[in-house]
Amino acid sequence: MAGYFGTDGIRGTVGDQPLVPGFFLRLGQAVGSILHRENPSVQLIIGRDTRQSGQMLQSALAAGLLDQGVDLIDVGVIPTAGVAWLIRRLELGAGAVISASHNPVEQNGIKFIDALGLKFNEDLEAQIESLLDDVHFSSKIKSGTHMGRLREGYAFHDLHGRSA
Repeated sequence: MAGYFGTDGIRGTVGDQPLVPGFFLRLGQAVGSILHRENPSVQLIIGRDTRQSGQMLQSALAAGLLDQGVDLIDVGVIPTAGVAWLIRRLELGAGAVISASHNPVEQNGIKFIDALGLKFNEDLEAQIESLLDDVHFSSKIKSGTHMGRLREGYAFHDLHGRSA
């Protein structure tokens, strides 16, 4: 196993593995497969920071999640704590934030957050890594199964702002 997850998600320099769109597509598929298997009606919220690479990585991640039947709410640019709060407030299954916090602008990363607003546990991260490394794991769309839906969730910024 490659050990993609560090102490705070997956981080690196954009353009170097694993911070490339192809990896984020596969990452979305792996996370989506596991979440959808546990709960076929799972909804995930996704946000990012202001780094230029964020939209590219978010698009690739979203494509992988949708491929696995996960419904997404895109809240755009929002702090990590905002995503964690919205997951709990909206009673969603999980969330993802594409951000590298205080790291240099050429870097980026991703953190996954569970339904309680906490980062994914090590067991779940290990399951994701196992699927990432499984050469037999592939897209669900080929078999004609349900694709997830993406909806815009920028209005939830107001909900989060009123809570402060």
